[in-house]
Amino acid sequence: MISPSRASDLSGVPPAIVITAGVDPFRSDGEQYVHALEEAGVAVTWHDFPGQLHGFTDMDLVFPAARDSLQRAAAAVRNAQPVDVPADLASPERIPWTRPDRGRLRRLREGAQRFPMVNGPDAVRCVIEARLRAAATQLNTALSTSEGAPR
Repeated sequence: MISPSRASDLSGVPPAIVITAGVDPFRSDGEQYVHALEEAGVAVTWHDFPGQLHGFTDMDLVFPAARDSLQRAAAAVRNAQPVDVPADLASPERIPWTRPDRGRLRRLREGAQRFPMVNGPDAVRCVIEARLRAAATQLNTALSTSEGAPR
């Protein structure tokens, strides 16, 4: 089963950490999962990051909250204790996993995080600056190649 929140009985599942973003179409699913775990008596820690968008944890070079969320998740994994998982929680269906070139995907993701245009005003500023630099270069070239041009 891919989504543990769809299990008929959550009692006895391991303690959980749930991280949600305030601007995320799946935030309500995360919140419902937290409440279902609490009702089943499962220890759960919920970290909600208001104002963050879906997938923000992958953009730690852009969003400072992403680093915080990753540190919280890492701490939860580091402090995890072994538990017995109910057999009926696992699905007998195999998941057809693929093995993408993780190095290439990581480089693409890191490159996207370093992209200077984070929002609309920054994008407009970058385009204007690039056009001004190009125009200045063309003007300097024209002035230096024309006869009698001031230097």
